[in-house]
Amino acid sequence: MFPSSDYDKSRKFRAWSVRDNTMGLVKVITIGVGAFIIGIPPGPDVVDAERKITIFAPADGRFVSMNDLFLMSFTGLLDRQLREIWEGDIIDYWSSIHGNKRGVVVFQKGSFYLSAYNWREILGMISSDSDTTGLSVIGNIYEHPHLRQGF
Repeated sequence: MFPSSDYDKSRKFRAWSVRDNTMGLVKVITIGVGAFIIGIPPGPDVVDAERKITIFAPADGRFVSMNDLFLMSFTGLLDRQLREIWEGDIIDYWSSIHGNKRGVVVFQKGSFYLSAYNWREILGMISSDSDTTGLSVIGNIYEHPHLRQGF
């Protein structure tokens, strides 16, 4: 069965460029090689040493090697302020079980979870069935490392 159009719209990725310390949206992923990232400083076209592969840099971003990026997937969900929730986001939330907590969105075994920052404790799964009205994205682990405190 083919994915629905709603599924197609939610399948998007962003990436943290290690060299630029910048987050950008991914336009194209080449498995095992790298990704075209929009929103990071433009760069030159890339030609491999054997001159077999030429990668043309887009005007609004550039190709980044998989060794120089962290790839994150969109969950397809929005928080209570209608902001997109992504893998790697730091979330403040309240639940009757945990009270006020802070967690990180992680992707494991085909699902998104909210994890304690030490990744040792899974606080709960988040999916299209989840009530996200209690979730608030406050940053992400790359652009806001200071928010890691208090986990």
